[in-house]
Amino acid sequence: MQSLVRPARGSLNRSLTRAEAALQLALNRKLGASGDVFALRLGNRLSDVPPDPPRISAGVARGILERHGPALDRIDALLPLGEPLAREIQPDARGPLTLTEAQMAVIAEGIAARVRPTMRTRILRIARQIRRRGSL
Repeated sequence: MQSLVRPARGSLNRSLTRAEAALQLALNRKLGASGDVFALRLGNRLSDVPPDPPRISAGVARGILERHGPALDRIDALLPLGEPLAREIQPDARGPLTLTEAQMAVIAEGIAARVRPTMRTRILRIARQIRRRGSL
């Protein structure tokens, strides 16, 4: 007898993409903590969207490498010759922030749940159009 049942979806939750996180931060600046508007919905309803890999800024990375350089040197001395720890600093993620139609529809539904009924109807209608046609 099997006691655990494998879920129908491969992933049950996920982190936000850069675009989703940027939108959430902007919303937080206006409304205060507001992850309940759409962040939780995105993670649960679109759990298979791959999140962007977590990254620290180039400035933070430089500071870490400077502070921990001597310790990293000691570790490198224990590693095989020619295989030191990587110390390259990746440039800050720039590129455009993009959302898919499915992400926009979930975000619109979350916002609609927080606004007055007349506006909610209009937002939900737009979300349905996005789902049906794949665009506005």
